[in-house]
Amino acid sequence: MTELDDYGIIHPIPGVKLLLLDLDGTVRRCTVEGQPCPNRRGEQSLYPGTVDLLNAYVAAGTKVAFVTNQGGIGLGYMTEDTFNDTMDELKDLLGWEALDVFACWHAPNDGCACRKPAPRMLFDAMEEFDAAPENTIFVGDRATDAEAARQARMHRFFFSWMFNPQVPVADWFQDLPGVH
Repeated sequence: MTELDDYGIIHPIPGVKLLLLDLDGTVRRCTVEGQPCPNRRGEQSLYPGTVDLLNAYVAAGTKVAFVTNQGGIGLGYMTEDTFNDTMDELKDLLGWEALDVFACWHAPNDGCACRKPAPRMLFDAMEEFDAAPENTIFVGDRATDAEAARQARMHRFFFSWMFNPQVPVADWFQDLPGVH
């Protein structure tokens, strides 16, 4: 195990079989000022420490997958092909050969069952990797991410402290009582 911060948190966290991560605002940031999410290749960068931290989990045998709302597709800001191209770039930025991505492409007001805060993508990921909620951690940057984790009966949710230094320390960890 590797200690990667000054707050006594050891990574990889023992007992974690599956690490699920939101993308925008959690693992990556948009490099286009005023634009919330990357819409094409060349518009994203990783937060410092992302590669080392994720590789530590992978080396420990933890499966890593991304769970993301990509309403820009439903709104016409990008196409499915363009999104897949940004995922190819993300794969290159991480130095990985493959990515596991669970994405909702619906527009925010479509009322679909997969868009976070709905838990469907989290359930799909846990089923795919045969991981129970108590052995899964979800990391995100929004209240909708925390709500999806709660609805998926996960025991641990982290706000994006792992990568995004702009999140206040008080918001780092959220235990999800009452969902066990």
